[in-house]
Amino acid sequence: MRRILLLLILVLLIGTATVAVLAVDDVASVPPPAGPPTPEEAAQANRLVRNVRASLDSNEDHHTLLFKAHDLKGALTFAARRLPGTGVDVRTAPDGVLIAASLPLPANPLGRAVNVSVAVRPSTSHLDLSLVRVGGLDLPAGLVLPLLGAVLDRVLGDDLGQRFV
Repeated sequence: MRRILLLLILVLLIGTATVAVLAVDDVASVPPPAGPPTPEEAAQANRLVRNVRASLDSNEDHHTLLFKAHDLKGALTFAARRLPGTGVDVRTAPDGVLIAASLPLPANPLGRAVNVSVAVRPSTSHLDLSLVRVGGLDLPAGLVLPLLGAVLDRVLGDDLGQRFV
């Protein structure tokens, strides 16, 4: 019984290492924006934050967040400029928004960044992800949404993260 448990733990560790290697992708990363944030990007980020706060401050059971693609792109670019080496690209399409980002790893022996892509479809009832990719690994939205809700719960508190997903 102990041998089976050790073998199971070994397989789990090897699987975790494999996923980590797949996530660190050598595909060209999104170039980071140059220079400090612009006043327009700061205003777009401010509008986006005010929209989220107004929605959360309402006493409704469900919160509707409406973002203009221009404001979302400006806010994400603003955030990327605050994190050195981070690049972000936001593209709109008829079926939603594609967000691609490259996140530098502080201690990465491979010397690469993690590339993350997320496609969000318009929805009136919930966050609808059509694509979640970390490096070369496609992740199912059914797995990502509960994790995202849990992370937002920890950051925002009071189960506010579950309201977004």
